[in-house]
Amino acid sequence: MITRLQERVAKLPADAGALAALGSAYLAKGRETADAIYYAKADAALQAALQQSPGAFEALTGMGQLALTRHQFAEAFNALPQFPNRRHRYAALAKNATRRHGPVKPSELPHLAP
Repeated sequence: MITRLQERVAKLPADAGALAALGSAYLAKGRETADAIYYAKADAALQAALQQSPGAFEALTGMGQLALTRHQFAEAFNALPQFPNRRHRYAALAKNATRRHGPVKPSELPHLAP
């Protein structure tokens, strides 16, 4: 899948959807292999997607997943206020964070704290 997405991005470098998909694929590969190089590649692809389409949901979600991987919990939830209709997606992020890293403190999520 990564090769196919790399080819698509090579042909259409401004395709934010392909860039976001490539970033997500790199993220998954990083989890599978525990090779940190894939996290750097995911970050670059997701950032490029956001440059092409600021606020793109799939790219922001990918950045959230990447931030969770790096234990950067506040960053993982930064996009939440931008997408009030898609909060269910962030519930999944919170569940994954708790499962992987233990409970998240309210101070780690400043915009969600009372």
